[in-house]
Amino acid sequence: MNEPQNDDVTIYTPAWGPSTVCAEGKVIYEDHDFDRCVEAAREWMDDNKWWPNLWQVNERGMLDRLDNEGNIVE
Repeated sequence: MNEPQNDDVTIYTPAWGPSTVCAEGKVIYEDHDFDRCVEAAREWMDDNKWWPNLWQVNERGMLDRLDNEGNIVE
């Protein structure tokens, strides 16, 4: 799978401004600290007992799949 699906969690990281965490088409968290965004994504997954893929979209629109610690999955 090379791109997020509708039910995945995605962190949008702009060049400036806060990163935005989205799940199920809704913004669930915003913060300037990427690690806190990853933590918010994990908490949302745990609270909902649903562990979809976690993605990051950077300021250039590049996609990376992340593990639950925020590391890029190769």
